[in-house]
Amino acid sequence: MLLFLRIISAFLCVNALQDVALNSDNGVEWVVHNVNKSILIPAKVPGGIYSDLVDAQILKDDVYYKSGDEDYRWVAYESWTYERNFTVPVDWTVENKETLIFHGLDTVAEVILNGVQLSPAVDNMFLRHSLNVKGILKYDGLPNHLVVQFGSPVKTALERSHSWPRVVPDCVPASYHGECHANLIRKTQSSFAWDWGPAFPSSGIWKDVELLTYNVAILRDVTVQTEKTDQYVNNRRIWLAKFVLHLEAVAPHAAVEGVGRVVLFIADAPGGMITGEMKVGPTNANEDGELDVEITLRVSEEIISLWWPNGMGQQTLYQAVASFNTSSSSGFAEESTLKKVNIGFRTVELDESQVGKNGLTFLLKINGYAMFSKGSNWIPPHALPEMTSAVNGREMTKDLLSSAKEVGINMLRVWGGGNYESDYFYDLADKMGILIWHDMMFACSMYPTVASFLDSVKVEVKQQVRRLQHHPSIVIWAGNNENEVALRQNWYGTGANFSSYVKDYALLYNLINTTLLNEAPDAIFLFSSPSNGIAMRDVTGPIADDPQSRYYGDIHYYNYLADGWNPGTYHLCRFASEYGFQSLPSMETLRTAGPAADDWGVNKAFFQRRQHHTGGYQEMIIAIQRHLEMPSNTESEEGMSRYVYLTQVNQAMSLKTETEVYRRGMSIIKDDGDGQFLGATMGALYWQLNDIWQAPSWATLEYGGKWKMAHYYVANFFSNLMVSPWVTDYDELQVYLLSTRPNVEEHVVLDCQLSIKIYQWSDPCLLKKQTITSKLLFMYGVKAFSADLETYLKTSGCNGSNFDSLKNSCFFTFDLKFNQSAYESPSNFLLVGSPKNAIGLQKANVTISGVGEPFKTVDPGLKDHYPFSAQVNVSSDGVALFVWLEAQGVRGRFSDNGFLLVAGDEDEICRRSNSVEEQATMCVELQGHPRCSVLHNSVRRFTGQRAGNHSVPANMKSFTRTLTFYFRDKPEDSTLLRQSITVTHLLS
Repeated sequence: MLLFLRIISAFLCVNALQDVALNSDNGVEWVVHNVNKSILIPAKVPGGIYSDLVDAQILKDDVYYKSGDEDYRWVAYESWTYERNFTVPVDWTVENKETLIFHGLDTVAEVILNGVQLSPAVDNMFLRHSLNVKGILKYDGLPNHLVVQFGSPVKTALERSHSWPRVVPDCVPASYHGECHANLIRKTQSSFAWDWGPAFPSSGIWKDVELLTYNVAILRDVTVQTEKTDQYVNNRRIWLAKFVLHLEAVAPHAAVEGVGRVVLFIADAPGGMITGEMKVGPTNANEDGELDVEITLRVSEEIISLWWPNGMGQQTLYQAVASFNTSSSSGFAEESTLKKVNIGFRTVELDESQVGKNGLTFLLKINGYAMFSKGSNWIPPHALPEMTSAVNGREMTKDLLSSAKEVGINMLRVWGGGNYESDYFYDLADKMGILIWHDMMFACSMYPTVASFLDSVKVEVKQQVRRLQHHPSIVIWAGNNENEVALRQNWYGTGANFSSYVKDYALLYNLINTTLLNEAPDAIFLFSSPSNGIAMRDVTGPIADDPQSRYYGDIHYYNYLADGWNPGTYHLCRFASEYGFQSLPSMETLRTAGPAADDWGVNKAFFQRRQHHTGGYQEMIIAIQRHLEMPSNTESEEGMSRYVYLTQVNQAMSLKTETEVYRRGMSIIKDDGDGQFLGATMGALYWQLNDIWQAPSWATLEYGGKWKMAHYYVANFFSNLMVSPWVTDYDELQVYLLSTRPNVEEHVVLDCQLSIKIYQWSDPCLLKKQTITSKLLFMYGVKAFSADLETYLKTSGCNGSNFDSLKNSCFFTFDLKFNQSAYESPSNFLLVGSPKNAIGLQKANVTISGVGEPFKTVDPGLKDHYPFSAQVNVSSDGVALFVWLEAQGVRGRFSDNGFLLVAGDEDEICRRSNSVEEQATMCVELQGHPRCSVLHNSVRRFTGQRAGNHSVPANMKSFTRTLTFYFRDKPEDSTLLRQSITVTHLLS
C-alpha cells in the first residue's frame, strides 16, 4: 500500500480541480414534493420516490406487500420535484468549467439552478448528465437552490405516443397489470411491468450527484484491450495492454496539454509494476469536447497469470491506475485526475465454423479453449432501481452472484429489458469468473427512430461501454432481446408495414453496433438474441429469415404444453440462450408478501394478481398432472403448500431434462437428412436466475435469495463432469458421460467407472448393479452405455405384465467415479415411468436427526458467503422421491435438496435366491471412434416370492444421507436449526 501511494503521489501534482458531492450522506438535505405540495417529505439521494414515500410512511407498507403494485400506482402518475439548498466551500475559486453532474436521473426531468433551467434536456435514465453551471453558481457562502422536476413517466410515454410516429406494441398484455408505451421512454422497460414482475414506474435521483470544476480537462473513463501477440522476448510471448484514456475538456475544440500515465501493478514485474505515459498537446478536443490518449504496455506472459471463467481456472486480476496531469503551460495551475480499473489477461473468440452444408457453430473460446457456456439470465433484482445500486444492493447482488457461482454457472446474460448494473455487479462477476453476455436495454418491442431518440441512444451506448468495457467478464454484447424474431414473426402486427419496420430496425441497431465498435473494437456484437449470429449478418442483413434457426446462433425455446420431462420435447441447437419453466416460490417467501388467511388459493385475487403470465397456473397444473398427483384442493393454505412443492418439482425436473439434452448435444452431430447437421450445442442459459418479487416466475432463486428445488438441480446438471441418462424415442436407454472442463493439459483422459443401479418402487432394495469402465476426454461427451430398455428391465428382475408396467415399477440411479480424486461427479437418477403410476410406490417415513453441534466453519470456497455450517442426517424406511428440506426462518442452504433417497452406497442386493453370470456388450465412442468389448458382470436376479410390504430387509440398513446446512448468518445454536427444518417428499 505504501508503495502504491508513493507511485501515485509521484505522478499526481497539486490538484486545482474542485469536486463536491451533493448526495444525502454528505450532509446534504433534500426534500421531495408533488405539484401542489400536499406531500412534502425528506428525500434520499441517491434514491427514488417510492423509497422516500415508504420512509415517510406516506406509503404504509413495503411496495411489494399485498397489492402495493396496484394501490401505489398513483405515484407513477404524479410529477415529483426534488430540491435543496447548498453552498460551495469558502475557498472555492471560479474555474473555466463548472458542471453539475447527475450520474443517474430517472427519467424525464428539468434541472433548475438558482432559477435558471439547465440544458441539455434530461430524458434517459441510463445517461450521465453533465450540466453547465458556469455563471449560475453562487459563491462566498451564498445559498444555491437546486431543483429537479420529474414528469410522470407514464404520462410522458403517453404524450409521446400522440406526437411521435407509432411504434408497437402500444401496451404490455393485460395479464401484466402494467402501463403502456414503455418503448417510447429510455427507462427500465420492465418497470412498466413484465410477465414476471410488477409495474413500478419510479422517478428520482437514483445515482450520485456532484459539482465539479476544472480549467483544462479531466480523465473521465478508461478502456483497455488485452491482446496476445505473436511477438516473443527471451522465448516468452508478449501481451499488449492497450489503454485509452478518455479526456473531457472544458469546451468543444478546447486546447489540451498535459501528460497521461498508466501504472499496471504486477507483483512479478521489476519493481512490481509496468508504467507508460503519453505527452498530450497542445491538442484540440473534438466537437464533443473529448480527447483520447492511447498508451500501450508490453507485458511478458512470464509474469502474469491468465483470467479464466468459473470452473476453468483462476480469476487473476491486476489493478491499473490511469491518470492525467494538465500542464502549467496552459496558463492554469496543474490539475490531476485518476481512475482505477482491474483488468484480466484473456482472449475471447466466438467461433462460427462450417457445420454441414450451410450451418455454423456458435461457441466461445476463452484463451484458445472451447467452453460450454453454462448459465442463466439476469433480471433486475428489484423493481426500484435505487435498491440495486452499488450501495443499497451490495448484499443482494453478492448473494445472488455467489449462488450462481456455487452451482457451476460460468455465464449470465444481462437481459435487455432491465438495467445496466452497478460497477459492483461487474466487479463481482470479474472476481467470480462469471462471464457476462450483455444485452443493450431494448426488449420485446419496436423502437422509435426520431432524431432525439437516436441521439440519446448513441450517448447511452458510448457512456455505458466506456464504463464497462474493461471488465474481463464481459464477452458478448447484443443489441436487444427478441426484437428481431418479433419483427420477423409478426408478434405485434408489423407485417402490414414490414419493410418500414425493417428500415427503422436497421437504423437503430446499426447505430448501436457502430457506436459500440468505435469504443471497443475487439467486442463481439450480436444484433439481437435470438439471432443467427454475427457470421450471418452479411448474408441476411439485420433480419434473418429464421432468427430461431437451430443451425446458427442462439435460440429461445419455450413449450409449456408439451411434456417437460420428455427429452424428445426439445431440439438440438447451437446455443440455447433462453428456456425455462414457471414455479411458485416457497410458502415462507410468499408469506412475506402478506397474504391474508383467506387469500390462499390460485383462484384468489392475491394470487391471480401475482401471476402475470397468461394461463400460467393452468400450464403448471397440466404439467404437474402428467407425472404427479395434484392436491384435490388448492384453495387453502395447506393445498397451496402442496401445490407450491409440486410446481417446484416440475420446474426442477423439466429444467434438468432440457439442460441435459443441450449438454449431450455438445458431442452429438446429427444429420437431418438434407445435408444439415444438428447438435454441436455449446451453451445453455436457462431463464431465469433471480426473482424481482414474491410471485410465480421462471426463477431458480426466490426473491430474498432462497434456493428453489431447481437451483439445487442446477448444481448437478451444470457439474463439470456428469453422467446423463435418457430414453430415446425408440425406447433405447442411453447413458452419456459428459465433461465441460477445458483441455488445458494436452490429452487429459479420465478413467471413469459408471455404476448403473436398478431399484423397484415396491421394495427398498437394489435389484441390479452393473459397473462399466470407460475413458472420458476433457470437453467431450461419451456414450458409455446403451441397451433396449424393455429387455434391460426384464433381465434386471423388474415386475410387469407389459412394457408400461415394467417402466412404472422400476427406476435407475447412476454414479460416476474417477481414479483421479480431484474430480467429482454428482449422481443422477432416471424415472422411466411416471411416478404417479409407479407400481407399488408407498409412503416412506423420512426423519431428520443428528444436527451437528458445535458448528464448524465451512471450506474456504464458501467461507465468505456461508461462515458456518452444520451436519444434518436424513433417514427413510423406504424409497423417498423428491425429498425437500426447508429451514424456516434460518437463512442458508443445504448441500443438496429435492433428492431421491435410496440405499446410496449400500450395494448389497437383497432377497436374492440365485446368481446368474450375464454378458453385456458395451460400445464407447471416444472422439468419434467406437470401441466395443464384452463385459463380464455378476447380475443377481430375483426369482423368489416378494413380500407384500416394503419394510427394510434384515440385510439392509435404513436409507440415510448426511447433508450440510450452510448458514448465511452466524447461528445462535443448533436448536434453532433442528426445530426449523421441515421435510416434504412425493407421498408425504
